[in-house]
Amino acid sequence: MSKPDESDYALETAEVPLVDAPVLNYRPPRTRSYAPGIAVVGAGGISFAHLDAYRSAGYDVRVICNRTLSKAIERRDAFFPSADISDDFDSVIRRDDIDVVDITTHPIARAPMIESALRAGKHVLSQKPFVLDLDAGLRLVEIAEQCAAAIKVRFSVNQDETRRRGCDEGRA
Repeated sequence: MSKPDESDYALETAEVPLVDAPVLNYRPPRTRSYAPGIAVVGAGGISFAHLDAYRSAGYDVRVICNRTLSKAIERRDAFFPSADISDDFDSVIRRDDIDVVDITTHPIARAPMIESALRAGKHVLSQKPFVLDLDAGLRLVEIAEQCAAAIKVRFSVNQDETRRRGCDEGRA
């Protein structure tokens, strides 16, 4: 152990042994009475991670939508062989068996899809970055708040805290 200098505000330092974190077999409870039908929109880059997570959790992905059907087929065959495929976003959000729309498209195409899905009464998960224009983002948040109050839908952005730098620099 070393003694701190008088100008230090630290306590004495000491070697601390590493301790393995305990294994906690805990998962948040999953309601058995609600099993939403999920549509994943966008079958590119990050969609594999979303589909893998849904499969691992036992969620029900009912449709994979992509403007290029071959990509939707590829993702369907790899993760949810019984899911439908589509290249028509509007028909997907009109489906009564779809409760949640997970939008993983490029951000340029995403904003109008978010608005349409919310207005269609679907819960929406948006991939990051949420928007490329702050005014568009504020407008979508207002729409989400209106839809949440009127038709009880929720809107969420898949954003991790380590990527906040862009927002701090004035980019959404």
